[in-house]
Amino acid sequence: MNRTVPEPRASLYERAGGAQAIEKIVDRHIDLVLHSEACRTLRVLYTKDMSRYRTRMIEYVSGFLGGPVVYAEKHGPAQLHAYHRNMVITPELRDLWFGCLTQALTLEVPDKGVRRELASVFWSMADSLTNA
Repeated sequence: MNRTVPEPRASLYERAGGAQAIEKIVDRHIDLVLHSEACRTLRVLYTKDMSRYRTRMIEYVSGFLGGPVVYAEKHGPAQLHAYHRNMVITPELRDLWFGCLTQALTLEVPDKGVRRELASVFWSMADSLTNA
């Protein structure tokens, strides 16, 4: 019996468009957080330089989606919950963050299926950090 082995499915990182796409999504997300009037209450959580946040988010998301594991190589294991434990993250703040991210996905990811998968991953991440 001659069975063909199915091709391995590309990672979500690859299906999203790789490094360039992740950078565009993160940049658009940050732009929306910084300039959306609705996000005033969310912005106060960003007390550090946004370029640092940008770099770390790109590094983390890339590895999380199946791309290069730069974050872990540079900073050790990701401890998302530990980094956010001193912040009060309400469902409202979670929804604002996720809303900006879904807008960024809509604007930067043309494939609806990939966009849905990414939104699902980001929702799980955001919801897991809700602590109030």
